[in-house]
Amino acid sequence: MPRVAVTALTSLVLAACGTPSEDPGLGALREEADALVPASSEVVETVEGACVQFVANPACVRIFVAADLPEDRRADALEETARAAGWEVVSRRRLADGTAIELRRDDYRAYAAVWGDKRAAPCREGEPDRDCADEIQVVED
Repeated sequence: MPRVAVTALTSLVLAACGTPSEDPGLGALREEADALVPASSEVVETVEGACVQFVANPACVRIFVAADLPEDRRADALEETARAAGWEVVSRRRLADGTAIELRRDDYRAYAAVWGDKRAAPCREGEPDRDCADEIQVVED
């Protein structure tokens, strides 16, 4: 059966950092994003560029991560890692296709999409890629 609509959680993160950026602040963004990767996860891919969904297209870093854990445990691990790195959990919402987490630290915001077990399954069963990996997006606030 073909996919007809983009799901709510997909909509939260698809707006994306897709435009290359030479912003000197990318190094700091990269460090902040790296600090959010749980020890239980492996980095599948990192994308840097301008976040076109935000006014002024600020620089952002997107990290795609995969772990061999159920959704709730992946979300918990992300929150624990964030708190240990000095981030505040602003919100955590369970949606139809996963868990959306918003984080804040100093002059940064992070948005994470922890996909439901069905979407994340291919990352556990084969070669992880962006389609099944959870996503963490970090921007300057």
